[in-house]
Amino acid sequence: MGPDLPDFDELLRLAKENPQALENLRKASVEALINDAPEIHKRKLRGLQFKVDMVREKAKTPIAACMQISEMMHQSFGQLREALNAAQSSQLSEFRKSLNPNRFDKNSLATVKNKEKTSIRVHLPQSSVQEQTSKTTVVPFKRQHSTVEKA
Repeated sequence: MGPDLPDFDELLRLAKENPQALENLRKASVEALINDAPEIHKRKLRGLQFKVDMVREKAKTPIAACMQISEMMHQSFGQLREALNAAQSSQLSEFRKSLNPNRFDKNSLATVKNKEKTSIRVHLPQSSVQEQTSKTTVVPFKRQHSTVEKA
């Protein structure tokens, strides 16, 4: 996945004694990472690296550059969070629309089936006048498996 980075002490030594060598190592590592990425992502990664390089170039100090790049990252995560929340909300809305409100008969019975068991959901109104909500009771029962005997 690209060149192995030296340990921290070596990087610190490079930063103090030979900053250009450290910068060359950084560029080579970034380039190797982008080159190892799937083709579909390379253009976007190069664009992002261009933005990062421009922030670094325009910043007055390395700390200012770091703070601006960190802000870019936080904005990107915020956009990702909003997109995921919107997708989740959309999926939930579609799921709710897919539920069939007419699955109950006149007696408010519904049969819910899955592989393990079949349940009957019974919706009974509350007898209390103060509470106008419905109460749901789930009554599970086992399926009867019929076997056919061969003659």
